[in-house]
Amino acid sequence: MNWMIRRHKKICFVDLYDEENLGDPVIAYCAEWLFRQCMGDEQTRISHVSLSYVEKQDYTDPEMPFLWRIRRDRYIKKGWDKEVIKFNRLYAQVMIRDYFKKTVRRPDMIILSGGGIIKFKYQKFWRSVPALLQYAEQKGIPVAMNAVGVEGYEEGYHKCLRIKEALHLPSLKYFSTRDDYDTAFYQYFEGNPQVPCKRVPDPAVWTAEAYGVSRQTDATTIGVGIARGKLFHSNGIDVGPDQLKTLYRDVILLLTQKGYQVEVFTNGLAYDNDFSMEVIQSLPQLKINYYFPQTAEQLVRRIASYRAILATRLHASIIAFSFGIPAVGMVWNNKLRFWGEFIQRPQNYVPADRLDAAYLVEVFENAVREGYDETYREKVKAEALENMRCICDIVRKL
Repeated sequence: MNWMIRRHKKICFVDLYDEENLGDPVIAYCAEWLFRQCMGDEQTRISHVSLSYVEKQDYTDPEMPFLWRIRRDRYIKKGWDKEVIKFNRLYAQVMIRDYFKKTVRRPDMIILSGGGIIKFKYQKFWRSVPALLQYAEQKGIPVAMNAVGVEGYEEGYHKCLRIKEALHLPSLKYFSTRDDYDTAFYQYFEGNPQVPCKRVPDPAVWTAEAYGVSRQTDATTIGVGIARGKLFHSNGIDVGPDQLKTLYRDVILLLTQKGYQVEVFTNGLAYDNDFSMEVIQSLPQLKINYYFPQTAEQLVRRIASYRAILATRLHASIIAFSFGIPAVGMVWNNKLRFWGEFIQRPQNYVPADRLDAAYLVEVFENAVREGYDETYREKVKAEALENMRCICDIVRKL
């Protein structure tokens, strides 16, 4: 009798599972959970590689290998600044490539779990994402990009060109974005993608099920999610720390005056926590509770305990959506605007030029009254599940 032994497929998830912003580990966890749901009983071995780790390395570190340092110091001594810049880029490229060689252990497929990684302004995924796709191309490993965030494009800019060239490599077999489909389709893919290219929901719309957490139906507390003071400035919006602190303070005052019980929370980032304490200290007349989660599950459970939230970070709103908890957000990046449009609640996501405390509270109270269209909420979740099924279909054919 001939026995066929089915080899377990090896899948490498490349994601931001160790990010301090706990919204990113939630994405990673939900993406793997959806994958396992779609694969059913089919056996797979899953590993995770950190995209965050490679991004946080200092590639101008004086501890670089001896021969590299000699070459760099020669350029510095001669005052060849352009050569130093080129050298640093080359060194970073080699180190990132070596990182993927060591960590991506010849899987059958690489899946980028999601998150804002098609970006180039103040994070450096423009280096690591192309390096990963190039490595996959060299080793013949297919890649799927799952519900990634696409944050901008500048024609002719070398960072965008690196991303663009990588997205045209044959190693990429599937691409989906959670937000700016037009930029992905018409600029990065030039209107002619050679792979399936879709706009889909973020996998975190399944947070409640993935973590096995239920909404606290008798909740009375309102969560006010605070982010760092320079967040808007970092994204090119003229709202500074003092203005933002005043806004948060006035929102909390108005909510408490209206009789709401308020708790300040963050998505776990140290800068967000520090700025939250500054806001709280600006309201000495009030005793304000606060909660700074240390794990993704703590963040999920805390949001599930709120009646509604008024938040700044995107994934506070997406986690709330997964529980059917009303959420209002402040738009410091277009991804929040895209999210509001996707769930048919654009009015709940307030642009920077409307950031007034009274208006925010008015929008918040309207959002609480309206809630969600539950039929549409289930449709959004079904679309996220179908997106992962498409990726699993590719895996099965390998």
